Amino acid sequence: MLDRQALLQLSRFRHSERPVVTLYLKVDRTSSEPKHAIRLKNLLAEVEARRAEYGNAVWEGVQRDLERIATHVRDAYAQGAQHLAVFACGDELFETFSLPYELPNRIDLAPTPVLRPLFRQLQRYERYAAALVTQRMSRLFFVTPDNVEEVLTLEDEIPPRHDQGGWAQARLQRHHDEAVAHHLKRVADAIFELFQRRGFSGLVLFGTDEVTKALRGVLHPYVRDRVVAATPLDIAATTKDVGQLTLSLARERRRKRQQELLDLFEGEVHRQSGRAVGGLRQVIAAVQQGQVQALLLQEDYEASGGRCQQCGALTTQVSGPCDYCGGAVEKVADMVEPLVAKGFQQGAEVVFLTGRGAQRLQPFGGVGALLRFSP
Repeated sequence: MLDRQALLQLSRFRHSERPVVTLYLKVDRTSSEPKHAIRLKNLLAEVEARRAEYGNAVWEGVQRDLERIATHVRDAYAQGAQHLAVFACGDELFETFSLPYELPNRIDLAPTPVLRPLFRQLQRYERYAAALVTQRMSRLFFVTPDNVEEVLTLEDEIPPRHDQGGWAQARLQRHHDEAVAHHLKRVADAIFELFQRRGFSGLVLFGTDEVTKALRGVLHPYVRDRVVAATPLDIAATTKDVGQLTLSLARERRRKRQQELLDLFEGEVHRQSGRAVGGLRQVIAAVQQGQVQALLLQEDYEASGGRCQQCGALTTQVSGPCDYCGGAVEKVADMVEPLVAKGFQQGAEVVFLTGRGAQRLQPFGGVGALLRFSP
């Protein structure tokens, strides 16, 4: 499953003796012919043209990886897969993803997996939980851009309220409130169990203001921090309606969050000793010092740079000795990949910006960062 942890693990993979094969393949299932098979054949021919770059032993390993990838593509298409991403390197690595969004058609042989297309996909492919809640019955959903799954229904017997006054009313009201609290605690526990088991980036609460407020109060802090919105919705709503409304609210929250980050960035970057930096050189320095809280990038941002082969430090220089350890610096054609990987490792928020948001980053070369503390 595509998530931040999976990409973080892939970004750390490097084989000392052979390249990693990375394949991205568009699968058009609306076509009467399996056009992806032709695309794959052409991509494999591109790799074959690079055979002279490698020794016989290494190339034999690459060929085995390519054969395994071709078999996977064939099987995945038969099983109804959509757009594919595959990473292979001998027995140490074989990772695959099937996604609803179109991917570029490309194949790479490189020291590490080529992850930029998936870094961008991750922002679009966030997963959400949705809880449709009443005092006695609740439904829990798991929502992705290509699927909505109702994972659980909980229902409890709730004693009615008593409105005749006196001692009996107080006792029955207490029983009613305790039963409602028990039900909401069961819902909160189920949401946290879903978070532990499958993970999600946001939670939407559907129900009356009274019920959603009470539920929020008993959520685990990890989950409470991920609440995107709370809004009324009938308990009998269809799964489709829950999914569409969840994604709509999540997209709006993401848009507002990007606006907040950009406003904060622009306010801080012009201040002396402000908590923001702009431009590749300054961002790399902040990443190296573990200062980055949020990494902001134009979606089409491109820049080359370097990485130390010994300590992994990033730099704007493309060769020569490393400033940190004296090791040899190797050229990196696309600095987005190591920057985002370092950001993930430091727990930073990574945001790719388009449209007006991307324009606001142009004065800084298309890249900026909010810092955890002033430099």
